[in-house]
Amino acid sequence: MRDKSLCIESFLSELEQLCKSCSQSNVFRITTVVANPNFLEEYLTDLILPRNLDDLIALAISSWYVDSPIVQSVIQLHLFEKLVDPDYWILELFLASKVRCELFLVETTMYHTRDFWGNLMTERRLQRVFKNLNFVRRSNLVKETQRKRGYHDKGSMKPLHKWQPTHDWSLTQLHYELEQKRKALDDTVLLIEGIIT
Repeated sequence: MRDKSLCIESFLSELEQLCKSCSQSNVFRITTVVANPNFLEEYLTDLILPRNLDDLIALAISSWYVDSPIVQSVIQLHLFEKLVDPDYWILELFLASKVRCELFLVETTMYHTRDFWGNLMTERRLQRVFKNLNFVRRSNLVKETQRKRGYHDKGSMKPLHKWQPTHDWSLTQLHYELEQKRKALDDTVLLIEGIIT
């Protein structure tokens, strides 16, 4: 933090107290017992996450202070899926471990304590973020089967006498590019951690 009069112990204890108080009142809705035997058929295991980067950062920081380890891991797994987008590289710093998250918050110059407590980690924001964590429900619209004669492909198969590729190199190239982006993101995060510590 850019605050020279920062007391690290009081800062971390206030952060833990705020995150626990906001998460306990709202996470209970996710962990309650459902009396519906068709729960897994009606709901998917995907969570609806916020789209705002500040909301995602607040959720990533406060996820370390959630009492339920199952809910904590589900939230963090869904946040890890956001790391594919290069705009969300900062989330990896907060999701690495609880110690790294706290160390980054203490050593960073991105925030001042007034900015951190007044804009990022507010009680209103945390309650809204945890209140909006919901499982995705499947659509109840019934699809009528379409009757048709013959096969589904209607002759879309290539004739056997024409040349067919034995390997799809475009998928291999796409996978290679994705791996390169992830490696560049990891290198950037390690560089930032090295500069901070």
